[in-house]
Amino acid sequence: MQTNLYSINEVMAGLGEHLAVEPAEAAEVSTLMAHLQPLAEQTQLHIPQDRAVMIAAHLVAFVRRVARNEWLPTLDEGMLEAIDVQCVQLSRELLEQYPRMGARLLDDAEIFFLAVHFEAIMQLNA
Repeated sequence: MQTNLYSINEVMAGLGEHLAVEPAEAAEVSTLMAHLQPLAEQTQLHIPQDRAVMIAAHLVAFVRRVARNEWLPTLDEGMLEAIDVQCVQLSRELLEQYPRMGARLLDDAEIFFLAVHFEAIMQLNA
């Protein structure tokens, strides 16, 4: 399997073409995307540039939800178990890197929706 070599600068430029992002948000998402690279390499997940932009867009939404103390809807029981466990773990490990969580705990919905991106990429890599 290929290694993960997406360019964070190109991801952030691509993100800016589709979504208005405040500089502070861009800095936080860029940091998370940097954390993602070694995690993806550990799981041998090659993340194409276009998919990395989609993940960055998801992370912008996550950063905004945390800042606004908003939550995703609760998952139906069993949805998280429907996703590859490696993708769930990658999602959890990446989101745990976000330093502004404070006392907020990661919820299954947040982990699930990011993990869906990783599972889609895993299927592309297969």
